Amino acid sequence: MTSAGRLRVGVASVHICRNRQTIARGASAILNWGAVTNAEAVEIDQGIGGVATPGSRSVSPTVTTTYTLTARCGANVATRQVVITVVGNFAGAWVHNFGTMNLSQSGNSVTGTYRNDFAGTSGTITGNVSGNTLSGTWSISGGSGSLQFTLGGAGDTFDGNWNTSYKWCGAKPGVNFPAGCSFAGSWTNNVAGNASCPMTLTRRDNTVSGTYCNGTVSGTISYGGSETILTGTWLAGTSGSFKFYLAGYNATTFQGNWGTDPAAHYWCGWRSGAAQPSPCYK
Repeated sequence: MTSAGRLRVGVASVHICRNRQTIARGASAILNWGAVTNAEAVEIDQGIGGVATPGSRSVSPTVTTTYTLTARCGANVATRQVVITVVGNFAGAWVHNFGTMNLSQSGNSVTGTYRNDFAGTSGTITGNVSGNTLSGTWSISGGSGSLQFTLGGAGDTFDGNWNTSYKWCGAKPGVNFPAGCSFAGSWTNNVAGNASCPMTLTRRDNTVSGTYCNGTVSGTISYGGSETILTGTWLAGTSGSFKFYLAGYNATTFQGNWGTDPAAHYWCGWRSGAAQPSPCYK
């Protein structure tokens, strides 16, 4: 099976082709094959089975798949194969750690736009997908650089970087961010006199919720300068407000408060491997 080819089985000849070699997961490809003469049987594997000729079949493999057409005439057997390469599907809307993004994908080619809410500007993305990884270029406000995104197992989250050093990650709308992206994941806090208070947060779209050593927290995301700002409510028997300031793209520490007194109402956090920010209060 080739994009254009012939095979002989006894006195039989067969031609089979397909219209796309690479598809995004969830898309379809069309297998087409020409007339076969004097063959006793013609079939295609991968659950398709016996086929009439000429013919065509829409297929939607979820992983890279080889399709083999076999033609038989007595003891003579011949085959042709075609490989449909399935790559990760980056198409659609995304929420990421510093804004939003909308991508289109054709085969392994991706184009789209994104919003950088730290800078208050919008840019473009171009790239190519290999497996579940998109490698390409971002362009914004006259500048450009490299990017690399890798899809999570379900295809609805991604983790990656821009210019190899700065984190770029996110999820489809309505899907939880991967751990380690923005506020999502595990933190150690210094709050209310507890310098080793564990906290686990979930981010979905622009909302955050979770637990900490004393109770629960929930809030909403905004952006200011180079910071992701989480404003919300803590609940621990009583309740009150808090504000966290997550610094930069790489999201390893935040400063914050649960009140107005820097000496008593500080609330900061850091990820494993990072140090407590100083000052803690902001």
